[in-house]
Amino acid sequence: MNESLLKYTNVDYLSKDKLKLELGDDFTNEIWLEVIEYRKKYTFKLPLLNNRDKYVSIVQTPWILQKEIKTISRIASIHSETMMNLSTKYSSATVFKDIEMKSSIIDIQFLLNKKIFSPRISIEKLLLSSKENTTILEKEIIKMYENINKIGDKIYSPREIAKIFYKFNSFPLKNKDKFNEIHGSLMETIKSTKINSLLTKISSIIYTIVNNNMFGDESRSVALLCISSLLRNSYMVYILKGVSLFKVVDYNWYEIKNAVEETKNDNGDLTYISNLISKILIDLVKLSKEQINSHIEFHKKYESLSMNEKSITIKTILRDNPELSLKQAKFFVSHKNKMANYTLKDFQKYIGSSYETSRYSMDNLVNAGFYVKVKIGKKYVYKPIK
Repeated sequence: MNESLLKYTNVDYLSKDKLKLELGDDFTNEIWLEVIEYRKKYTFKLPLLNNRDKYVSIVQTPWILQKEIKTISRIASIHSETMMNLSTKYSSATVFKDIEMKSSIIDIQFLLNKKIFSPRISIEKLLLSSKENTTILEKEIIKMYENINKIGDKIYSPREIAKIFYKFNSFPLKNKDKFNEIHGSLMETIKSTKINSLLTKISSIIYTIVNNNMFGDESRSVALLCISSLLRNSYMVYILKGVSLFKVVDYNWYEIKNAVEETKNDNGDLTYISNLISKILIDLVKLSKEQINSHIEFHKKYESLSMNEKSITIKTILRDNPELSLKQAKFFVSHKNKMANYTLKDFQKYIGSSYETSRYSMDNLVNAGFYVKVKIGKKYVYKPIK
């Protein structure tokens, strides 16, 4: 094979259409056949049924395998660096508990497809809330989410996960035998001890459920919950602490759908999806690092306060508004009378700062939604709105 073509498999795994765009007028069908022949040498069939009664496959050249190993190493490296930033004073349990609760609420909101929860309400409190605020079905969804995200030996199947969504409906696939056959082959792939690649298993879940539209409108949610269950029972469990898988995947959903279409058009070649998932997992770990570092900084800020300053109000402001400084939060706590108007001089006097710093700080509080800036005569005043 022409060595210049190897990069279109080993570096960027291009489909026929993308290779046409890449090569332009230089593209020929002979070139594509050459690429296909090279890929065939390293193609491995999976026990996963395609919707055309054929089995899907994945290409694993030495370079692609090396790339997957590098992805795992990079994930471990980012995680290790993040853990090093945690001083002994700020335990990982303290930091993780806070951010994991926030990401859980984001995931549940995604499942319910509506924003009904305050960021300050924990899942535990939500389960105890009145029926007026939380329906029985919503509570069951929350319980299901909590169960599949527990670390344990069980990886939940798509069918088990989907039960809650279809409590009052039948499965969308009319041919039950076909559904059972596809579902069975997916679970065989996920649980196979011969398939060590986490990327291959995640790609199998996405392709099978989304391509076959196995659960109708809930196919996307079921796929994500199934992946979440798989990750919780893998080496990724501690690395992905406090990150909303749903939010990150939702952001990349257009690209995922394209990768599913490329897999479908190329006789069930999962490598298109696997390459994309590799990038998404690294994004997840980077996000996890950002979240953890942000919370470490918050804990450091909070610990530096005096006992009087450690009020729940200041703590909440700093936690929910990382763009604000400690001085800005302290000023608001002491200047929040809704009947009063505050000026830059008030900030200068209270904090002992320059005019420019005062103006920047007050405008920052306006942008964060704590004050509204109003012009009275020739000067501006700031009215509390929280």
